[in-house]
Amino acid sequence: MLPFFRAKRSKGGRYPDEEVDDIKQLLSILGIFLTMLVYFTLYLLDKDDFFFSTIIVSLINPVSILLMVPLMDLVVYPCLSKIGWRPTYLQRIGAGMFLSMLSVTAAGVLEVYRGEVHQHHVHPQNISGQVYNATDLSVFMQVPQFFLSGVSEIMAVVTGFHFAYTQAPRRMKGTVMGLFLLMFGLGSYLSIGI
Repeated sequence: MLPFFRAKRSKGGRYPDEEVDDIKQLLSILGIFLTMLVYFTLYLLDKDDFFFSTIIVSLINPVSILLMVPLMDLVVYPCLSKIGWRPTYLQRIGAGMFLSMLSVTAAGVLEVYRGEVHQHHVHPQNISGQVYNATDLSVFMQVPQFFLSGVSEIMAVVTGFHFAYTQAPRRMKGTVMGLFLLMFGLGSYLSIGI
């Protein structure tokens, strides 16, 4: 950070002090956004349409978000404040990333279990003249992974937007919000390749 100090007019540089401070703040925010790139990549991997067995299962994520946002804002965060713990933005984002990891783990465990059941307990089904080997697993076994994914989105993404806006330098709020959305887009692009 030493070169930034030399760029300030007050230190003999040619740039206004406020602009140099804004760039320093932007770079620190960008470092946090790079961790969000990993989150978005994993989050969007879980959204692959191949895994959506029914429309009801695909609704679990948005419904969990709709239910949990008010619950978090009106119940959980106020209760945490009353006991003296106000989680920081970074703690909330970290919790969201942890929940995302649990969601991916739940999906992996279910896939291993589905593979074992498929090897030993298949039921041939004739659909339009073509025979498919089906298992007797309920699609609702996917509920935990989609619910965890929705809650992780509340913790990481919603908090990430709030963090981006509140921590951005006054003159760079639009740029910082754009960078946050860029991480989402890059995560989407990377998830396609994985």
